[in-house]
Amino acid sequence: MNSSLEKNIDFYNYLKQKGLSAEGYFEQIELEDFTDLSKNENLYSLLNECGSVILKLNTCNGLSEEILDRLAINKKIKYQFVDDLNKEGYSLEELISIYGTLQNIKNITNDSENTIAKIVTVCVIVTYLVWINENANESLTRSLKGSFFSGVAVCQGYALTLKIILNYLGIETFLVGGYGVSTLHAWNQVKDNIFYNLDLAFDWQAFLTDLPLNNTLKNDEQFYGNHKKTTFDDYTNLKECPQSISNQNLRYYTMIIPEDLRRFLVDNQMKGLSTIINYKSLSEFDSRSSKL
Repeated sequence: MNSSLEKNIDFYNYLKQKGLSAEGYFEQIELEDFTDLSKNENLYSLLNECGSVILKLNTCNGLSEEILDRLAINKKIKYQFVDDLNKEGYSLEELISIYGTLQNIKNITNDSENTIAKIVTVCVIVTYLVWINENANESLTRSLKGSFFSGVAVCQGYALTLKIILNYLGIETFLVGGYGVSTLHAWNQVKDNIFYNLDLAFDWQAFLTDLPLNNTLKNDEQFYGNHKKTTFDDYTNLKECPQSISNQNLRYYTMIIPEDLRRFLVDNQMKGLSTIINYKSLSEFDSRSSKL
C-alpha cells in the first residue's frame, strides 16, 4: 500500500473516531490497481462514504464483478488512469464496459500459443477497432475513452491502451515517452522473459495491410533507428531490449488468428474496443450447440 493511500485511510479513521462525515474531505485517492481494494476493508468504507472523488489507478489489474458491485454504492466516484488525458474520469458504467472488454480479450487470448502470440493478437484487435486520428480531440485520442468508446487514438492513446490490456493479461508492460523521428511520441516496452520495444502507432497500417512489422517487438539497436529518448524524462526504469522477434515469426502469429475473429474485426473497424464485447468465437457456439 502506498504512503498516500495509508494517509487517506488514517485520516478517514480519524474522522470516524470524531463522528464526522467523510464527504467532501477527499478530492483524489491513488491506488496502484484494484487489488489494493481487497487489502483493506476500510478503503471500501472510505470510498462509499466520501462523496465525489477521483480514484486514480495505474492499471486495471484486479478488477472483478465483485469489486464493481461494491463500488456501485457510491455513483459519484470517477475513475482515472495514469497517462490518460481524459481528465473528467470514467463513470462506473464506463468502467463496467472497460471490464467487459478486457475480460473478452482475455477469453480470446486464453488459448494463444505463448505470450508473443497474445501480444500480436492484442495488437491486431487494437489496430482494427482503433484507428490513428491526428485531428480528433486530445481528450479522446490520448485516453481510454478514445480507444474503447470512439475508435480513435494517437500514439499515446495506443500506448496507454496496450499498457492497460497487456497488464490485465499478466504481461508486464509500461508506457515510454520520447521522440518518433522528430516529433514527440509514445510507445511501450513489453516482457516475455526479456523485454521488447513495441510501437503500435508506427505499425498499425502494417498490421492492417500485412506489411513488415518493423516496430513491433524489436531490440534497441533496430528500434532506436527511428526513436529516441527525450532529455526531460526519467528513464531509470527503461529496460534493455537485446533481441527482436523476426518479421517472419510475427507474420506467423498474425496468420493463425482465427478467421471468425478477423471477420468480426473487419466488420467493426474503427468502432472502438468495447465492440469486442459482442464477439463470440465459433468454438463457443460449437460448445453451446453440443449441449443442446
